[in-house]
Amino acid sequence: MDLLVGRERRPLDDAEVEAALDAAAVVVVDVGTGDGRGAYRLAQQHPDWLVIGIDPAAERMADTARKAQRKPSRGGCPNVWFCVASAEAPPPILSGRAHRVDVVLPWSSLLRGVVRGDRGVLTGLCGLLRTDGELTAVVGTDIWRPPVPTDIVGLDQPRPGDPDGTLAAAYRAAGLELTGVSPAGADELARSTWARRLAAPGERFVLITARRAAPAAGAVG
Repeated sequence: MDLLVGRERRPLDDAEVEAALDAAAVVVVDVGTGDGRGAYRLAQQHPDWLVIGIDPAAERMADTARKAQRKPSRGGCPNVWFCVASAEAPPPILSGRAHRVDVVLPWSSLLRGVVRGDRGVLTGLCGLLRTDGELTAVVGTDIWRPPVPTDIVGLDQPRPGDPDGTLAAAYRAAGLELTGVSPAGADELARSTWARRLAAPGERFVLITARRAAPAAGAVG
């Protein structure tokens, strides 16, 4: 696994990663972390947690990744890491280690994964979680207002309660139990710089929650 430090990548020894994962009271993986500021704030609020922000675009994380590696007296935060990876192919060493996976204001394939249940994305997210670990996804619904971006044409807006049950079925197929689809609250919106800028009445954002189901008795793998 490579740690992003500014625009440079520094390989981490597997033993170093495993030691940090074992020592953390809680491990959170922020998938599609964007500028990484939400992950950085969360890590500052919980110094005994390990927060790992992943995003396929290194450039967006660069400034926060550089800041995190400074001395604490200069704004550094040693318990937040950043690495370049996608939801579909997260670092293998993180498999089954996260107590929580956060997805805030996703776009493109990540958005399609959490609101339509695309198997590749959900399987990647589920694989990060330990048994009974929680997935939380905050989706902005204003993007479905006309004119709808071409990237989401044909993609249904998530509805509180998952009234037809299709999302629950898709999540179940990926090893996740859907536990809620509801308006997002202030705590969830605070995780993202962009969400805080857009923050308005709760109906503009939907919170999707799920947990990694325990394997069926007798299941292999």
